[in-house]
Amino acid sequence: MRNKEDIPIRDLLLEEMAEELQEQREFLRNDAKKNIETIQSENRKTYNKSRKIAPMYKEGDLVAIQRTQFGTGLKLRPKFLGPYKITKVNSRDRYGVEKKQILRCYGHGSFLIDIDKNEAEMLERFHQFMSYDTLTSKS
Repeated sequence: MRNKEDIPIRDLLLEEMAEELQEQREFLRNDAKKNIETIQSENRKTYNKSRKIAPMYKEGDLVAIQRTQFGTGLKLRPKFLGPYKITKVNSRDRYGVEKKQILRCYGHGSFLIDIDKNEAEMLERFHQFMSYDTLTSKS
Protein backbone atom coordinates (compact mmCIF):
# COMPACT_ATOMS: atom_id res chain seq x y z
CA MET A 1 0.00 0.00 0.00
CA ARG A 2 0.97 3.52 -0.66
CA ASN A 3 1.04 6.18 1.93
CA LYS A 4 1.38 9.89 1.58
CA GLU A 5 4.67 9.58 3.43
CA ASP A 6 6.14 7.21 0.79
CA ILE A 7 6.27 9.88 -1.94
CA PRO A 8 8.66 12.28 -0.10
CA ILE A 9 10.88 9.35 0.92
CA ARG A 10 11.04 8.17 -2.68
CA ASP A 11 11.89 11.70 -3.86
CA LEU A 12 14.63 11.98 -1.23
CA LEU A 13 16.10 8.63 -2.29
CA LEU A 14 16.07 9.66 -5.96
CA GLU A 15 17.77 12.97 -5.14
CA GLU A 16 20.40 11.18 -3.06
CA MET A 17 21.06 8.67 -5.85
CA ALA A 18 21.36 11.49 -8.39
CA GLU A 19 23.84 13.34 -6.17
CA GLU A 20 25.88 10.17 -5.66
CA LEU A 21 25.90 9.52 -9.41
CA GLN A 22 27.00 13.10 -10.04
CA GLU A 23 29.83 12.75 -7.50
CA GLN A 24 30.98 9.51 -9.14
CA ARG A 25 30.94 11.16 -12.57
CA GLU A 26 32.91 14.11 -11.27
CA PHE A 27 35.44 11.80 -9.63
CA LEU A 28 35.85 9.78 -12.85
CA ARG A 29 36.19 12.97 -14.93
CA ASN A 30 38.86 14.37 -12.61
CA ASP A 31 40.70 11.05 -12.57
CA ALA A 32 40.63 10.84 -16.39
CA LYS A 33 41.75 14.46 -16.67
CA LYS A 34 44.68 13.79 -14.32
CA ASN A 35 45.69 10.70 -16.31
CA ILE A 36 45.51 12.60 -19.61
CA GLU A 37 47.66 15.44 -18.23
CA THR A 38 50.23 12.95 -16.93
CA ILE A 39 50.45 11.12 -20.25
CA GLN A 40 50.62 14.39 -22.20
CA SER A 41 53.49 15.66 -20.07
CA GLU A 42 55.36 12.37 -20.53
CA ASN A 43 54.77 12.49 -24.30
CA ARG A 44 55.89 16.13 -24.43
CA LYS A 45 59.05 15.28 -22.50
CA THR A 46 59.86 12.32 -24.75
CA TYR A 47 59.16 14.31 -27.92
CA ASN A 48 61.29 17.27 -26.84
CA LYS A 49 64.28 15.08 -25.95
CA SER A 50 65.37 14.78 -29.57
CA ARG A 51 64.44 18.31 -30.64
CA LYS A 52 66.65 21.35 -30.83
CA ILE A 53 65.76 24.99 -31.15
CA ALA A 54 65.78 26.16 -34.76
CA PRO A 55 68.48 28.70 -35.55
CA MET A 56 67.30 32.26 -36.06
CA TYR A 57 68.44 34.13 -39.16
CA LYS A 58 68.23 37.78 -40.10
CA GLU A 59 67.66 39.35 -43.49
CA GLY A 60 70.92 39.42 -45.40
CA ASP A 61 72.43 36.28 -43.82
CA LEU A 62 73.98 33.74 -46.15
CA VAL A 63 72.90 30.13 -45.69
CA ALA A 64 73.22 26.76 -47.36
CA ILE A 65 70.19 24.52 -47.86
CA GLN A 66 70.40 20.78 -47.46
CA ARG A 67 69.56 18.85 -50.63
CA THR A 68 66.19 17.13 -50.42
CA GLN A 69 66.12 15.43 -53.81
CA PHE A 70 67.58 11.96 -53.87
CA GLY A 71 67.92 9.69 -56.83
CA THR A 72 70.34 8.32 -59.36
CA GLY A 73 73.26 10.43 -60.45
CA LEU A 74 73.22 12.56 -57.30
CA LYS A 75 75.80 10.56 -55.37
CA LEU A 76 78.65 12.87 -56.32
CA ARG A 77 76.63 16.06 -56.05
CA PRO A 78 77.10 18.25 -52.98
CA LYS A 79 74.83 17.69 -50.01
CA PHE A 80 74.14 21.42 -49.65
CA LEU A 81 72.85 23.95 -52.14
CA GLY A 82 73.72 27.58 -52.04
CA PRO A 83 74.79 30.07 -50.99
CA TYR A 84 71.39 31.68 -50.53
CA LYS A 85 70.73 35.13 -49.11
CA ILE A 86 67.77 35.51 -46.75
CA THR A 87 65.40 38.13 -48.13
CA LYS A 88 62.39 37.74 -45.83
CA VAL A 89 61.80 36.27 -42.39
CA ASN A 90 58.45 34.46 -42.27
CA SER A 91 56.72 32.94 -39.26
CA ARG A 92 57.45 29.47 -37.87
CA ASP A 93 61.13 29.28 -38.82
CA ARG A 94 60.54 29.78 -42.54
CA TYR A 95 62.53 32.16 -44.67
CA GLY A 96 62.34 33.68 -48.12
CA VAL A 97 65.67 33.21 -49.86
CA GLU A 98 67.31 34.34 -53.04
CA LYS A 99 70.21 32.62 -54.69
CA LYS A 100 73.37 34.66 -54.26
CA GLN A 101 74.44 35.87 -57.70
CA ILE A 102 77.69 34.03 -58.35
CA LEU A 103 78.84 33.15 -61.85
CA ARG A 104 75.89 31.89 -63.88
CA CYS A 105 73.35 30.86 -61.23
CA TYR A 106 70.23 32.91 -60.55
CA GLY A 107 67.03 32.10 -58.74
CA HIS A 108 64.74 32.73 -55.82
CA GLY A 109 62.29 30.77 -53.71
CA SER A 110 61.12 29.97 -50.22
CA PHE A 111 62.68 27.13 -48.24
CA LEU A 112 62.94 25.69 -44.78
CA ILE A 113 66.61 26.07 -43.92
CA ASP A 114 67.88 23.09 -41.98
CA ILE A 115 71.60 23.61 -41.68
CA ASP A 116 73.63 26.76 -42.02
CA LYS A 117 77.30 26.85 -42.94
CA ASN A 118 79.68 29.72 -42.72
CA GLU A 119 80.12 31.81 -45.84
CA ALA A 120 83.64 30.65 -46.72
CA GLU A 121 82.68 26.97 -46.58
CA MET A 122 79.55 27.62 -48.64
CA LEU A 123 81.51 29.46 -51.33
CA GLU A 124 84.09 26.68 -51.44
CA ARG A 125 81.39 24.02 -51.85
CA PHE A 126 79.64 26.13 -54.45
CA HIS A 127 82.81 26.52 -56.50
CA GLN A 128 83.41 22.77 -56.26
CA PHE A 129 79.85 22.20 -57.45
CA MET A 130 80.30 24.64 -60.33
CA SER A 131 83.58 23.02 -61.40
CA TYR A 132 81.87 19.61 -61.27
CA ASP A 133 79.05 20.97 -63.46
CA THR A 134 81.47 22.34 -66.01
CA LEU A 135 83.45 19.07 -66.05
CA THR A 136 80.37 16.89 -66.55
CA SER A 137 78.73 19.16 -69.13
CA LYS A 138 81.82 19.16 -71.39
CA SER A 139 82.26 15.39 -71.46
